[in-house]
Amino acid sequence: MTVRRKDIHSVLQTYGIGQVRLQQMTGGGNNLNLLIQTRTGQAVLRCYSNPGEVTWNRRRRTRATIAYEHAVLAYAAAGGIPCVPPAKSRQGQTIITRNGHSYALFPFVACQRGTQDMSTGLAAADLLGRLHRLMASYDVREQRPLVGYMPQVRSWFHELQDDMGTVDELVDWVRDLEPTTDCMRYVVRRRQHLEQGLAIIDTIEADVYDRFPVIVNHGDIWAANLGMADGRIKALFDFDDCQRDLRLLDLASLLRTFAITADGSLDEARVAALVRGYRERVDIDGDELALIPAYLIAERLSRFFCLIGTLRQGTSADLLGFAHHCALPLAHTIARYDAVCHHLRSL
Repeated sequence: MTVRRKDIHSVLQTYGIGQVRLQQMTGGGNNLNLLIQTRTGQAVLRCYSNPGEVTWNRRRRTRATIAYEHAVLAYAAAGGIPCVPPAKSRQGQTIITRNGHSYALFPFVACQRGTQDMSTGLAAADLLGRLHRLMASYDVREQRPLVGYMPQVRSWFHELQDDMGTVDELVDWVRDLEPTTDCMRYVVRRRQHLEQGLAIIDTIEADVYDRFPVIVNHGDIWAANLGMADGRIKALFDFDDCQRDLRLLDLASLLRTFAITADGSLDEARVAALVRGYRERVDIDGDELALIPAYLIAERLSRFFCLIGTLRQGTSADLLGFAHHCALPLAHTIARYDAVCHHLRSL
């Protein structure tokens, strides 16, 4: 992503910030984050990406979707969740637009990125339980624009992504593809998992959204979004994907991060420990937990279809590693779908 330096300084002036030093921060696959050094302290300026500015993602972002994220952040912070709401400009705004890019300024938090060890996972399970207990009272009648329930990926994918086509069109494209790269050949070999995964999530009945609690989820629970200091979680970052869904959206992300082994399989002992940690804060029964594998499948499918759409549009980027990252957990979850559902129901 490329932004103009004069646009950055124009944005900072709306906060009363003049002379600064800028340093690009690592991490943040969807947006550009700049560390702002002023005479009095530090802050983080985020430039939100537009479609096509991220290698594998063509996600549409609008002022409305960003405002939704900021409102959720403010609510969570007010409820005691360690997160970082954006600062307000002199005009009281949290979103500043320059030359087609949206910006937001966040306070800087000194911390380290989380790791995928179980002590971090258990702390994340506890924090997630606290977040979900709080968000149970958040008004979910206003859905975030262009985001639907995760297992209904067929219906919302083409609305969220820019000119990638529908899920069915992408499956047809893979079916007819004559691969010319290693990544394309890998995707073609994994076509059966796309079709099997879609068949599984198509069995999820719409009444689950009446039977089980619907809340605003964080949407991207993983180690890198946990800011750690002195062995505890100091901040939960990146509410970009916060959205209304069953609590299982976040729970599936938690298990994917801390309970999936290097070969893509689920460690059942870790699953049980993480669920126990979450349950110390929130009541959840086995029938609801048994839907987690469908959410694991749907989330990997959505990312896999982002990759396929990017390949279909034409890209010179090497996406083979990302294809493995999507496909291995997908294949293992499909292969052991019934067994994992049974295990979760019994917890």
